[in-house]
Amino acid sequence: MNEIFNPSRVDTTFYQSPEVRAATITEARNTNYGVVRLELIEHIYDTIYSQRIQYGNSSEAEQKWPHRILPYRGIDDVKESPVIPGGIRLHLRDASSKYLSGLPNQSDKEEIFDADVVFVATGYKRDLQDTLLADARTLKAGGEKADSKWTVSRDYRVQFDQEKVSEGAGVWLQGCCEATHGVGFLIVLISDPNHPLTRTAVE
Repeated sequence: MNEIFNPSRVDTTFYQSPEVRAATITEARNTNYGVVRLELIEHIYDTIYSQRIQYGNSSEAEQKWPHRILPYRGIDDVKESPVIPGGIRLHLRDASSKYLSGLPNQSDKEEIFDADVVFVATGYKRDLQDTLLADARTLKAGGEKADSKWTVSRDYRVQFDQEKVSEGAGVWLQGCCEATHGVGFLIVLISDPNHPLTRTAVE
């Protein structure tokens, strides 16, 4: 499937500093590639839109929304809530300004959030390219080294040693490029179906 999550954010992810980019990828690991329920996504956006109409669209009004999406938060501490009986108080580290403001040198903010219930979920690691391109390792620079990593350019093209592959040959990856491009579906495109690299990569 030739799709990318948040395509407008690929440039900002690709050109971020390695530290910020790594943190961005860590945050995105809760994303589920395989199970996307269109009805659920539409319901979430419909709910957010309805809240904007009912409560207002300002930052102050958003504090009153029953449902909010709070990205780029880290939990520093968990305590019993003093305002919700049996509830939980989260001491959060809000780093959203680093990733969403587009401005340099932004710092984290402290935030307190009281909740009835907190659900904890785990992420995953996606490294399918290592298996998919295992037999093509000798075609990349430094491929003889066991710890060498695949690198890709901004257009998702795998970087091979140009002296070892023809000019028309190429492999493009999405979904396997999280470390540099952010979250996306997987697609493999090869420009020359008769080139030996094509048979190696696909088989």
